Amino acid sequence: NQRLTTFVELLHGLGWQTAMWSDNPNITPPVGFAQGAESFRDYFHQPCHPEHCGELPEILSDVDRWFAETRDAARPFCLYVHVMDAHYPYEPPPETRGRFDRTPSDLQLTGPIVHDYMTGKRSEEKLTPERLTSLVDRYDEELLALDGRLGPFLERMRREHPNTVIVVSGDHGEEFFEHGNLGHSHALWQELVHVP
Repeated sequence: NQRLTTFVELLHGLGWQTAMWSDNPNITPPVGFAQGAESFRDYFHQPCHPEHCGELPEILSDVDRWFAETRDAARPFCLYVHVMDAHYPYEPPPETRGRFDRTPSDLQLTGPIVHDYMTGKRSEEKLTPERLTSLVDRYDEELLALDGRLGPFLERMRREHPNTVIVVSGDHGEEFFEHGNLGHSHALWQELVHVP
């Protein structure tokens, strides 16, 4: 929305070097999020590695490349990095797969499946306690992998750029039938909004 000013746009106007990376289909240039960004890598609309498109290792590699090839040391910088690794479908990477999920289920969440549960097209009866536990465990494995991959990168950033403010935030949590639904984008329960 060109009528609104983003924080990236504000900082760019003050002379900061700005860059953004996003794997979120809602955080893209077509909906106005590139305002003020000197560069914007949109993994949702632009070609990338077919097997790992927009996953954290690829994005962090691209951020490192930006520091090596584009960074102007004479200017302060503002980077925005949005990752979707801890999001359904829950497919944890090999390093955390099976850490919590000891009895894997064939049930996988996707947007349409969540919609079907919320609109009554799918029956809650087929979501056995074991299948639900498997979903929660795979979600937790994705979160663990995200922490394990992001942590070393943030520590390195703090060492290499000690005057940098780093803000880490989640955009939402997930509901696993605590209030009768699955996923997110439908309510404001604590399990959905209580994120840093």
